[in-house]
Amino acid sequence: MKFDREYYVELMTFGRVDRPMFCELFGPLVGLDAEWRAQGASDDEIGLEAFDWDWTPFCHCPAPTGAVGLPESVVLEDNAEFAVRRDGLGRTTKLIKRSATIALPLDWPVRDMDD
Repeated sequence: MKFDREYYVELMTFGRVDRPMFCELFGPLVGLDAEWRAQGASDDEIGLEAFDWDWTPFCHCPAPTGAVGLPESVVLEDNAEFAVRRDGLGRTTKLIKRSATIALPLDWPVRDMDD
């Protein structure tokens, strides 16, 4: 079902809606589309339209997100395979570029009771 802007904003601000949205936010896992194609999946199945997920067209809802006033992220290493950064929260993270969209933490700013 296509959600219009007003319904979507009402849903996201805990307003009165008939039902919650049932959706897939990120799509198939990396490489899964190729596997599905090899098994004969259609383009609608690859794009998830065939499964009747709820969706909304792009909807501009400006709002501040995340922490405010953090230091900038620092790039520690960046090559074709991965990127290592220290983010504003003090975590060191590693992003594997060919297969991930979310960086994995390598360490944390608080490690023990002394920290």
